[in-house]
Amino acid sequence: MKYAAIGLVAASVLALAGCSGTPADSPSGAPKPASTDVAAGPTSSPITGVGNTDDPLCAAAQANIDDSNSLESKTSDLTTMLQDPGFLTGNDTTALKAWGKDMLSLTDTATTFYQTGVDQTKGEAVNADFVTLSTFVDTYTTALAQAASDATSTKDFMSTIQTLFTSDGVTAAVKAAPAAATSVSAYLGTRCGFTG
Repeated sequence: MKYAAIGLVAASVLALAGCSGTPADSPSGAPKPASTDVAAGPTSSPITGVGNTDDPLCAAAQANIDDSNSLESKTSDLTTMLQDPGFLTGNDTTALKAWGKDMLSLTDTATTFYQTGVDQTKGEAVNADFVTLSTFVDTYTTALAQAASDATSTKDFMSTIQTLFTSDGVTAAVKAAPAAATSVSAYLGTRCGFTG
């Protein structure tokens, strides 16, 4: 479902870095590039609206859904850059920096959404899953966007993400995120009354 994808779709970047001819190694269990219907599996359909926007968590979910198409497009833009030998061997970071700045703006919505989930579900079993996804966005998606925004060269960017994405904290977040997204998806489907 799209609301779960905002944190997960960027996980494909590490696999793409491995396919681009760079030495980046994909941590085992990293999600593969896929449709934005990550959490619900093959029978899911895109969520177009949230029926209970008076609930702060559901309102945050709606904002996240609204940004998911832009996030998917931005992820595709990075995929294109990483598959371009000219980008990988060049030093022009203009497009990469712009991508990073745009992505940082989009991750603000995801950060707010997952933090709202953490705050709104205290004492519920799903709280741990919101914590997991909040950590994923902070340690993976936001860090990726920041690395792009701060890159001084494409080589610098690739080196930064290779180091970042093979760290224990990021590897653990990547492994835990898909199951947490499935749990959050089911919880929000009931709590928020999705339409689609």
